[in-house]
Amino acid sequence: MTRLRLLLVLACAPLLAQANPQAHSQASAQASAPIKPAPRWQQVGRASGSVLYLDTASIAGAAQERRAWSLTNHAKRQFTGDDKPYRSVTAQHRYDCDARTITLLAQAYYPDPMGQGEAVANFKYEQYDAVAVAPGSQYDGALKRVCRQRPAGRGAP
Repeated sequence: MTRLRLLLVLACAPLLAQANPQAHSQASAQASAPIKPAPRWQQVGRASGSVLYLDTASIAGAAQERRAWSLTNHAKRQFTGDDKPYRSVTAQHRYDCDARTITLLAQAYYPDPMGQGEAVANFKYEQYDAVAVAPGSQYDGALKRVCRQRPAGRGAP
């Protein structure tokens, strides 16, 4: 929840309580939720026509198995499987530092660079196979960065 949204929720809470007690309890629950830190995107890889960034603030987990969010910016418009145009994708992966593998957990596709605009598609995966990270590949830089940073402890696998 952004800070602006949080301020709006807090400012409107007394009005909501009078108009709709159920909405007031929902607004109070949202207002008490912890504020998620803004992403800290750091470039970690390149491929033909795309740049990979890692949110270093999202790195969390145990010593050898961690989770983190990445963002891929495409130079040209791409299309989802159901023909929705997008320019950037955020993805959460599980990184296995010992095995040098990553497992896709969730994705969101955005119409504009750097995850801007309203998401055109969101996916959360229950079971996805781990993929080996090839040395020198776009995700090699992400794996190295995730595995050398001390996890923040949020969102442990």
